[in-house]
Amino acid sequence: MKKTTLRRLSALFATAVMAVSCSTMRLSAQSGTASITLTDATSVAGKFVTVDLMANTGNLCAGYNIDVAFDSDLELKKVEGVVSSCQIDNVVSLVNFTGTYFKDDTVLSTLTFEIPEDAEEGEEFDVRIQTITNFCTDSCEFENVVINNSTIKVLESAKAVTNYMVYVEEGNTTSTEVALRGDANGDGKVDLYDAILVTRRMMSMEKFNKKQDFFANVNEDGAVDLYDAIGICRYGMASDKANAWGEIISK
Repeated sequence: MKKTTLRRLSALFATAVMAVSCSTMRLSAQSGTASITLTDATSVAGKFVTVDLMANTGNLCAGYNIDVAFDSDLELKKVEGVVSSCQIDNVVSLVNFTGTYFKDDTVLSTLTFEIPEDAEEGEEFDVRIQTITNFCTDSCEFENVVINNSTIKVLESAKAVTNYMVYVEEGNTTSTEVALRGDANGDGKVDLYDAILVTRRMMSMEKFNKKQDFFANVNEDGAVDLYDAIGICRYGMASDKANAWGEIISK
């Protein structure tokens, strides 16, 4: 049996189980209003990006089966936080259910995409909810569902040394964060304060978390050291900041 057929059968089976569980619990709840959100995101050409699925139901969501369509230029790398998923072309079905309730304003499912290498700065890619079924409380489906779709914006096209770096953290679910190369203190700027912070870390006067280490390691050699502090200082003095990092790191 082909893998695609197996995936379809797996998703259909999970959907059937969810439908039964939603329809056989308490019958007293009334149909309600809810919202489903696919979060907006930013990334760099050729890098990863995560889009989270969240719901707001008054903490009454017991399950969902959602088809998510995404731009055909995107490559879906990973689906997390679901009981079952099935991808056909540029549509992925997400099946999720629980014996209790999903909490509002928390990440329920995560989709990780890879941005095309040839994407241009400012280019946008859509990730949208195509179909919703079995989006239910413990007794009935929600009505009047508000849908918020996602837009992924490319901050920078691919080049030897980008101004932006993409930090990928894998915990219970994968998450990505984009920031400026050298922005160790996370204030949205790369300046002398970042160089001082890196120097203090080298002298064991400051502790960095993994994310700070990632953005402070401007030459991406795996170590946060004097070369990174000097690089940040040189970037601060550069007149052409759009192309400065390539020259700084090559020396």
